[in-house]
Amino acid sequence: MIKYVLLFFALTSSFICYPASSVSTIIFKSSWVVSKVDINNLTERTLSYQSNDDRLVGRYISFDTNSITSNLPETINFQQPQYKSTISSIDSLIHEAMGGADSASAKAYDLEVDGKKNIPVLNLSCHVGSFGGGDTGKNSWIGFPDNKKMLVNWFDGTILTLVPVSSNAKPEPSFSCAKAYTPTEKTICSDYNLSSFDKSVNKAWKSAQHGAISVGDQALEEKIKNSQKAWIKTRNSCETDKECLNKSMVERLNVLSSITDGQ
Repeated sequence: MIKYVLLFFALTSSFICYPASSVSTIIFKSSWVVSKVDINNLTERTLSYQSNDDRLVGRYISFDTNSITSNLPETINFQQPQYKSTISSIDSLIHEAMGGADSASAKAYDLEVDGKKNIPVLNLSCHVGSFGGGDTGKNSWIGFPDNKKMLVNWFDGTILTLVPVSSNAKPEPSFSCAKAYTPTEKTICSDYNLSSFDKSVNKAWKSAQHGAISVGDQALEEKIKNSQKAWIKTRNSCETDKECLNKSMVERLNVLSSITDGQ
């Protein structure tokens, strides 16, 4: 099980470069979970993700002095990170990150923050790898509207909102762990990461079903229902193998998301 550490911090309003040794004053040894996903609602092109996309909500990013890791769909191989502190308005951050698009603003993204508000920002660069939707050292940023909320410029114009995960956070899958009886269910209930994926798969499945019902497509509704039953049997064959369970749920999320995107 991934060990999460809640770390409260204060960010200064001055322009400071943080060496690796002092990163602990900001995000060192902390993990943050995606609570909200926002996209530019004014863009005319088809985006890779939707608002509050189930593939992203519930995923985490963990920070250490030597690396940044996550279980988000895009692989992060961010080694020897360096953090530079600046101050910027949220609108300016988004506008620059999205290539100067006129529609790129906190309002267009439905962010629950004041776009004109200046906030502390960490610009990231690294020796190896990349982070988020910007090139290394350019538009790879983390904004802090407050010390319990993090904004991250993610892939394809997506803005992630993350919150810190407490050290006593317990696994909360889509089902009651008190009633878990199969090896698979008990394994999911023992792991924060797996329980989060289970909740995401269940939510994506319900969204896909709702979409089929809303357009009156009974054949699609039945197909989604049957495919979920078949998938659960396949997932349960993993039993206590956490890697197998993780892979199975990620694949199912992608399948369900493709159904939702097509509706």
